Amino acid sequence: MSTQIQIRRDTEANWESENPVLADGEIGYDKTNNRFKVGNGVDAWNDIEFSGSSVATEEQPNDPGKGDQWFDPSTGNLLIWNGSEWVIVGGGDNKIPILDTPPENPELGEQWFSSTDGYLYIWYGAEWVAVNMPTSSGDGGSEPDEGDPYWSDVVLLVNGDDEADGSTNIVDATNKHQLTVANGAKVSTSIYKYGTGSVAFTDATAHLRTTNSTFALQTNVDMTLEFWAKGEASETNVFITQASSTTPSSSAWWIETVSGKMCVYMSDGSKYTTIGDPNLWSSYGSDWIHVAWVNHNGTSTLYINGESKGTPAATPTPVGKFGFNIGGLGTAYNFNGHIDDLRITEGLARYTSNFTPPDKHPTKEAIKRAIVIQEDIPQTQEDGNDADLS
Repeated sequence: MSTQIQIRRDTEANWESENPVLADGEIGYDKTNNRFKVGNGVDAWNDIEFSGSSVATEEQPNDPGKGDQWFDPSTGNLLIWNGSEWVIVGGGDNKIPILDTPPENPELGEQWFSSTDGYLYIWYGAEWVAVNMPTSSGDGGSEPDEGDPYWSDVVLLVNGDDEADGSTNIVDATNKHQLTVANGAKVSTSIYKYGTGSVAFTDATAHLRTTNSTFALQTNVDMTLEFWAKGEASETNVFITQASSTTPSSSAWWIETVSGKMCVYMSDGSKYTTIGDPNLWSSYGSDWIHVAWVNHNGTSTLYINGESKGTPAATPTPVGKFGFNIGGLGTAYNFNGHIDDLRITEGLARYTSNFTPPDKHPTKEAIKRAIVIQEDIPQTQEDGNDADLS
């Protein structure tokens, strides 16, 4: 029979931070790096090795680890390394076809290998589900964008991709906000961190704004706001703020440099609290700098290049649910530089301890994946008692 199993899973940062002890034989899946560990009931997560979980294509992998998989396009066989040899687990008489598009009229359990995205798919009776992630074939290409498993929680994502240099067609990739481009904000294809462009705020009062937002910061709800920035910020320079009313300068929270040091401010309308980086923005050099503000379990943390810069003594609940200003207020305190991959994720603390800044943010939902075990499992024992399927 074919059994679909959903295993314990989390991000790399959360696994390392929580460092749990997996039960003997329990599988823990690292969603960040698409690999897994198998527990022994004794050692904590950080003390056990990863099992091989990626699927190589085209060339047989060198020095494979136990559990590594290899799809051989020449034979249509899917093989797994058992520690001493490659064993066929799919293919042979039931050769897995290599196709550009899914087969028509599939039967339950039918498989095909996509030549366009490198995924192996299985038909579950209602939809095709990808069951592995490919690796680079060694020809200089890279892995396809697997998407963001938390894409539905992303409320704002702004970059300068897929537009010509100087374009003012700057959009929210989530389609949840309508951006107004003001006073010279534009796409730059010569200076960017990822993708094909960034948003340039090099004119004196250039900025982006929205008239309203579905997002309202709540200190008791997890949240991650992050972006890459490159440019001069030696005075009071606003990177992003959310208004507490229809007046843009009346802010519920804001991220800015003060005397050249990055700060997060949160206001409840009568008072505000601050998280401040003790280091000058300029001390990080002239290259791209990653900034993240994370709420987790009621505590806010500011990270610069993945390193915590502290938490506030108390965190008020900001008031208001109005529009964003990005790059400055328009009339003053503008940031002179470039911003790329600005993302707000609601309901999720993507980082709970120091971390390596991420690669380019996905702009789509993750492809649905599953681990599939195909084996004959007895439903009852010979004596008629229910079988122990634990």
